[in-house]
Amino acid sequence: MDSFEIGSCFKSYNELMQKLGDYCEATNTKFTTKDSRLITNEFASAKESFVYSELKLICVYGRTHKIKEHNRKRKMRTIKIPKTECPAYFRIKLINSGVALQIVAMNIKHNHPLEKIEEPNADYSRLKRNKGNKSGLKKERKSEDEDDDASSDDMQASEFIEVYIDPDDPEPKIKFTFRGLCVPVFNIFRDDLSLKVGQIAKYSQYLSDSGIKCILVNSDIGEGMSMSIAEQKLAIEEWVNVAKPLKMHVMVQVGACPLPEIIDLVKHVESIGVDSILCLPELYFKPSSIEDLVDYLKIISEAAPKTPLLYNHNPEMTGVNLNMVNFLNNSAMYIPTFCGLEYVSNDLDDGVALLDNGKYAIFFGVDSLVSMAFSMGFDSAILASANIYPQQVMSLINAAKESKMSEARKLQKQLNSNCTTISNFGFWVSSMKAAMSLVSPIDVGVCRPPLKNVSEENMKSMRTDLKLE
Repeated sequence: MDSFEIGSCFKSYNELMQKLGDYCEATNTKFTTKDSRLITNEFASAKESFVYSELKLICVYGRTHKIKEHNRKRKMRTIKIPKTECPAYFRIKLINSGVALQIVAMNIKHNHPLEKIEEPNADYSRLKRNKGNKSGLKKERKSEDEDDDASSDDMQASEFIEVYIDPDDPEPKIKFTFRGLCVPVFNIFRDDLSLKVGQIAKYSQYLSDSGIKCILVNSDIGEGMSMSIAEQKLAIEEWVNVAKPLKMHVMVQVGACPLPEIIDLVKHVESIGVDSILCLPELYFKPSSIEDLVDYLKIISEAAPKTPLLYNHNPEMTGVNLNMVNFLNNSAMYIPTFCGLEYVSNDLDDGVALLDNGKYAIFFGVDSLVSMAFSMGFDSAILASANIYPQQVMSLINAAKESKMSEARKLQKQLNSNCTTISNFGFWVSSMKAAMSLVSPIDVGVCRPPLKNVSEENMKSMRTDLKLE
């Protein structure tokens, strides 16, 4: 139906619900509200008929049922939920300062027959404790007489499994509140390849004046893996010293070196007050399962127990390509300080699925797909091109978030054109570093081996191609 596709707009909440009812009747589907946000000051001028500024509607077979409990607290219990929850959803936002509700993201691929929908049985109020659990976890199951009362129709929609849930799970001890654009900064090397920290104050001020509120130190664009631990510490210390007074969030990447050195580094960065840590996976003894990854990240977490930890998911560069949706939904909670991840992949379907968890910060990391990612619900990104074009990237993100798609597409096309021109002159780290020195007021110096620097001749050609003359 034309009423329900990305870009469809509704003049009121009632119109949305009416169209949704028509859609469900026509498609033999049924959706329910998973998340919603009431009108805030941002949309103070919006009509009362809109009610919400943001909604997420999910298929009823994609819902995990909640159990109403009495005052008695329980550590763990089991309930029955669909073995494979339906991924179908609609994400709807209030746009243009409250003019209309618009569908900004959707998935209409159901994993069950589209027949007359009957909601799975949600009456879990009668419970009894299972005292024979050898693991020590307190289990609760539906009572036998309740099982007898359940109709067979309720159990035919999909397979069900028992899962542990913790309704009394406390607020996480570590909170990560930053959302928005993060810039992975270059490290500056002299011609003799020594580290130069004297320019960092000027570099930090340049980014701050451009509106940047977060920087990532010692990432791949910063050649962190080509630096000794002592050099990494020196660069981090200088960034903390100059960026903190500017109220910038300082994130540090760790990894690509022996584990004892990583532990030493994360202990140090916590001691000097960095705001968060972004961790690569083990790159030689690569994790072959989510369990392996969790075990590794727990070691890093325990070394810096007061600092938010994020994971760098960049399968093309690291060779580690585990299912991040399963990781977030089923395993990330076992890492004490875990707060989110950087998602560097062209697969936006999987990326959007990560947002559905709602508990973690998800940073998008592909410069060429920014407009699409933010129009589909991303709210944060780590983008190397923002070093060179900070204001253009911020304008692009704002346009996409505000559903000004014509403007966003125009800005994305310009950014992609510039990035393509730059990448024509060598490996992306080398060419981006060369472009930074040409376009911005910051000379970030040369690259360290094994990277090759852009030649003087190609620097002149790049200047011409970027229309800097």
